[in-house]
Amino acid sequence: WKGSLNLQPVSSKGQFSVQGVKAISAYEFLSAELPFQMTEGNFNFNGNYDFAIKGKNGMQLTANLPLINAENLAIRPKNSAEDWIRLPAIKISNTRMDLAQARLWVAEVNVQGMQAKTWLEPDGSLNLMRLTEQGAKLKKASASDWQAEIAKLAFSGASIDLEDRTVKPSGKFQLTATEFSSSGISLDFNKPLQIQMSSTINGVAPLRLDGTVLPSNMTAKLAVDVSKMPIKQLLMYLPDYPGIVFTSGEVAAKGQIKLDEKAYLDYDGDALLTNFVLLDTKNSTDLMSLSKATIQGIAYKQSPESIAIDTITLEQPKMVVTVTPQQTINIMDLLANETAATSQ
Repeated sequence: WKGSLNLQPVSSKGQFSVQGVKAISAYEFLSAELPFQMTEGNFNFNGNYDFAIKGKNGMQLTANLPLINAENLAIRPKNSAEDWIRLPAIKISNTRMDLAQARLWVAEVNVQGMQAKTWLEPDGSLNLMRLTEQGAKLKKASASDWQAEIAKLAFSGASIDLEDRTVKPSGKFQLTATEFSSSGISLDFNKPLQIQMSSTINGVAPLRLDGTVLPSNMTAKLAVDVSKMPIKQLLMYLPDYPGIVFTSGEVAAKGQIKLDEKAYLDYDGDALLTNFVLLDTKNSTDLMSLSKATIQGIAYKQSPESIAIDTITLEQPKMVVTVTPQQTINIMDLLANETAATSQ
């Protein structure tokens, strides 16, 4: 610390530098206010301040922190035995605080290498929301008393393990090389956030999202573009026919998704299925194949469930149709023993 201190009137100005503050120490000091628990990591920061007590105007404090560095943070819900989020490196640039105006402003937050474990519960709720729900009273008070804004937020090189427990068996996906950005983040949770995201699903399928999210109820309107997704990794969303196996095929989709307050999904757009082969396991022969299926004008609603399609165009389709000695058609026999794979 370097600065000045006056007793009449009470005031102080100075510069400071703090190194190696343990995250667990900060958590123990703020645990009553924070809705989550920090178990590892440390902080380094420096800046300058101007403090004074000015009669009827009360306490005045302004502070500027050009750079805050955080390393190896680990976050979990309170009373949990497992970390849900790990943050190897965070850089917070140009933070300004004014106590009299109850204002906090941050120019930019950059997070590198985040690792997160997240899942959708059977009711569609996201586990990570539990990291904030305990702080609802704090957020309400902060929103009414303080103005806070992060001008830009960016994640780079993030890895996210996502499990969808709304279906059985659950869908498991790993999002790697994830880049995410947003801007104009504030305590006004009724203000839509513009987001952009790119990632790779399970190491093979490029994904891009671009649109808005409303934090107050976690609804979203997003343009989506995904390609090269192996159909074998989506079988939990399809009916199960014991006599049929998907041996190959890749799925692509481009359109708009909407997510409502209950996490129900709508999709409007197109889809593409390529190199598709369906195997008759009883006879060990290809039952159906095609080089490409172009599906245009899809309008899908999850609740109440409905789907409409404008056109389907098939290229090089092949199908083996036989009449059995029992005067039945092989395809109808194979489709007769459907087992619902999805439990909503």
